[in-house]
Amino acid sequence: MMIRDGLGNPRDPAAAELPFPGYDALSPAELQQRVLTVDEDGVYTLLMYERRHGNRAPMIDVLQRRLASLRTWPASPSLSQRRRQRRRLMRRRERH
Repeated sequence: MMIRDGLGNPRDPAAAELPFPGYDALSPAELQQRVLTVDEDGVYTLLMYERRHGNRAPMIDVLQRRLASLRTWPASPSLSQRRRQRRRLMRRRERH
């Protein structure tokens, strides 16, 4: 069965499920930045989409690395969280 948009045009069902629009036009460097805000399910969706459609090795590599980092570290700390952690460590070192 062909899935159609509101105007009756055929569409790729996987593209509608992507976490953000414009994925196909991204470079690997742009993807690396955009994927930092995507959860594990979203990264997995992007990986499956890439494998079915473009199957571009650099994109798959970026997605696999991000997926691995999400699985080994529950949540990547934000820049502000990393700065706070660094300040705490510096204060501890100054005390000792």
